[in-house]
Amino acid sequence: MTARAEDAARQIRGMISLGRLTPGQKIQEVSAAAELGVSRNTLREAFAMLTAEGTLDRQPNRGVFVTVPTPAEVSQLFDARAIVEPAAILWGEHLNAEAISAIVAEARAELASRRLAAVADANQRFHQQLFDAAPALSEFTFRMLAKMRLVFLLVVDVCPDFHAEYVEVNARLAELIADGQRGAAAEELRAELGRTSRRICSLLSGGDA
Repeated sequence: MTARAEDAARQIRGMISLGRLTPGQKIQEVSAAAELGVSRNTLREAFAMLTAEGTLDRQPNRGVFVTVPTPAEVSQLFDARAIVEPAAILWGEHLNAEAISAIVAEARAELASRRLAAVADANQRFHQQLFDAAPALSEFTFRMLAKMRLVFLLVVDVCPDFHAEYVEVNARLAELIADGQRGAAAEELRAELGRTSRRICSLLSGGDA
């Protein structure tokens, strides 16, 4: 895998994290190569990488599409998060309590104004901040958060205010972190990720929120 292909793959993940690419969307090879400033061969290398990691889906005779996560894939993703994210809280050397609290304050303001998309963005940044406590996880984090964005884009289609209740969940975690109670924060987050996984799987399977 060439460095340019790896960079192109990273840019595509970034587009997903920002919501510019959505679940099930077809990626047009010619226009994507032009936007990323790479050859079509390099783009195909990036596609192969992203397909192998489950971010893209290559369909014979149809093209390359952004993956639509299944409930089983959501469960696996949250299982991984339930291991890695609490560990970042427990042992991350760069946990920034002030930045975490600032994101919670912003989320509360956005929720009060019913700007639900901004609330969802704040939730994404909240968890990014937790991962940032352990910079060694940066590449893993980037891939995981791109996949999480795909999951949440599906969820908000069926439950637009999905992230509303997590504002206060995140606020509780922020308080524990600010008080130096990393162990309690890690345990609460681990339990909450399990609940969220089950809730999302139910929603995507046609159940209630």
